[in-house]
Amino acid sequence: MGVALAALIVLTGASVLTGTSAAFAESTPSPAPPATSPAPLPAPTITSPAPGTFVNGTSVRVQGTKASGTSIQILAGPGQDSLCQVSGDAGTTFDCVVPVSQSARQFVLTAVQYGGGQNENQRASVAIQALMPPTVNAQSGTTPGPVGGTGYPGATVTVASNGNVFATTTVTNGGTWGATIPDSTPSGTYSIQATQSFTPGGASSRPSASVPIQVEIESIPAPTITSPTNGQDVSPSGATYSGTGKNGLTVMVNAGNEQGERLVCTATVSGGRWSCSGAGMPSGVATLIALQTDGKNLPASSIPVSVDYGAASGSGSTPTSPSTPGSTPQAPGTQTPGPTAAPAPGSTATPAPAPVTPGQTPSEGATPPGGGGGLQEDGGTWADSTPFTNALQPTSGVLFTADWWRAVALAAGAIALLLVPARLLANIVAARISPVRRHGHGISHFTGRNRSAAEFDRAPELPSPGVWVTGAFGIVMTAILVMLANPIEGQPGYLRLLLASMIALLLVNAAGTLVPVVLARWWKAGPATIKLAPRYLIAVAAASALSRVLELQPAILFGLVFTVSLVSVIGAELRGKVALARIAAVFSVGVVGWVATGLIGQPSGFWGALGSEIAGITAMAGVGSAAIMLIPLGQLSGRAIYSWSKPLWMAVTLVMFTALFLQLGPVIDSWQGGVAASAAVLLAAGFGAVSLSLWLWRRYVQPALR
Repeated sequence: MGVALAALIVLTGASVLTGTSAAFAESTPSPAPPATSPAPLPAPTITSPAPGTFVNGTSVRVQGTKASGTSIQILAGPGQDSLCQVSGDAGTTFDCVVPVSQSARQFVLTAVQYGGGQNENQRASVAIQALMPPTVNAQSGTTPGPVGGTGYPGATVTVASNGNVFATTTVTNGGTWGATIPDSTPSGTYSIQATQSFTPGGASSRPSASVPIQVEIESIPAPTITSPTNGQDVSPSGATYSGTGKNGLTVMVNAGNEQGERLVCTATVSGGRWSCSGAGMPSGVATLIALQTDGKNLPASSIPVSVDYGAASGSGSTPTSPSTPGSTPQAPGTQTPGPTAAPAPGSTATPAPAPVTPGQTPSEGATPPGGGGGLQEDGGTWADSTPFTNALQPTSGVLFTADWWRAVALAAGAIALLLVPARLLANIVAARISPVRRHGHGISHFTGRNRSAAEFDRAPELPSPGVWVTGAFGIVMTAILVMLANPIEGQPGYLRLLLASMIALLLVNAAGTLVPVVLARWWKAGPATIKLAPRYLIAVAAASALSRVLELQPAILFGLVFTVSLVSVIGAELRGKVALARIAAVFSVGVVGWVATGLIGQPSGFWGALGSEIAGITAMAGVGSAAIMLIPLGQLSGRAIYSWSKPLWMAVTLVMFTALFLQLGPVIDSWQGGVAASAAVLLAAGFGAVSLSLWLWRRYVQPALR
């Protein structure tokens, strides 16, 4: 033990001495050895696709090399969005499929290498060309020839049908294009598609969705534009356009430049001449073209006229002389009068607005551009069209171009997969809720309903606003909600649309209330009262929201806000008859409005646009409301008809849903073959299968297990 202890002391002392020596050695300054940095990792590379590769598909495969142990993130497109990621592994290659949904001449793909112990991320980029299909606007009724849509600015669009090229045009900077079916095209029904390319004759995008058009060719003489003339200054806020044409035909004046295209005004030729007024492009040089049409055949276009939408006060105005040398410089934002010229024959010269000098207000002598008190240059006019002006395909066009069997099949599918399963599912839910109510286990015990009413203070009773006030409020609110089915702009035309919407909904609600009330009295069903049903506003808002989100054009509208109340003691047959009368009246008004849209044709001016919008909203709200009211749920009229006679309900529903799907023909054409259509079919089939399975279990399997 003593030997071991001595050895321990000796070792401890040696350790202390060694540590002390080391400490002295460390305290002696000596140059530090140079630090060695890790070797840089190999930078990533993109081996595929090659620079300049043209892509027209929905995805592109990106391949390349990377350093071992690092991760790769792929950024793509104009916004350099992160669309693909490869986690770190020991491999030195990567392979990633990147979705492509935007068009770009320089579609940049960037591979970002990170991780693996490297201090900074390393990148590799390659630029390719990506071009998606253009779009073709859905056509309404007989197409005389003009077609249009959207595309990549500057691209060349080719319009064709079954390989036969109809027209080639260029997309404007605003992303729109327009073309005309040639006169040599035989009359008939065509399914047109459009492709686009960055350069004429270059690689093309995939074809757009097919759009059916009906072409009826008959020789129509070309109109002329006599005022304004080439090079003339025209006021953007409003001017008069005139020319010659064939008696009884309609002339449409269109203006277009790099900012887009616009229908300026329409007129009917009388005495060999036509004249109309409207607002043109906001500013800049534009091309005017007059199209003369009979509403059925290919229109004839005039010789284009180039005008300048600048500071002039109107068509046929007399520009003033240019400023002389030595004149006072013009302040920014003021307007300089143009050169003096003699007025065109038959036109009235209007002095140009005087420039506004700094510190001077319009009341001190300056005249606002476009005339005092008028609309601003980009404010539009009361005659401008809205999405509801020509939203529906006329019934004449439906009779010749619509796929009736498709509409019937969709109506039958809606009944089999949605409406009947919904009724079966509602029966199951009602059966489970009924015992709870019978045994007194409802929610009333938890909400104070078992307490005396004397325990609570009574709220003061306020006077009712009256039937007429509440009715007007209901119509106005419904009209506003219906308008929200499409985008709304700050233009005067949308105030006209609000008026049209209120008139149309007043017609629909009058038919849906007065007719059943009269028939209820005729059938001696007891007193029938008309009441405002605020809960229907939820259905109005839901239909408009659905149309807005899915961009349905034409939209699905629900326009009923009044209901008819009957005494509860009448039988199921009489109640079903009154419900059927209500739905039939609403549907009939909708059909009348639909026919009226075809009779009105291309609207002209304020009153023409107002009439077209009243007819269109009446048609959409009438047919849409009738279809929605046929759903056999809750307190809807369809429930009463279903309880009275299921075969009759099925026949009426088939007819009215067929009409609804005929109205939605352009929407169905654009969806056909797409992801949205497939998803809708799968969801409907799934809902029908689940509802039917639950009903069969409740009706047959569960009783057998008891």
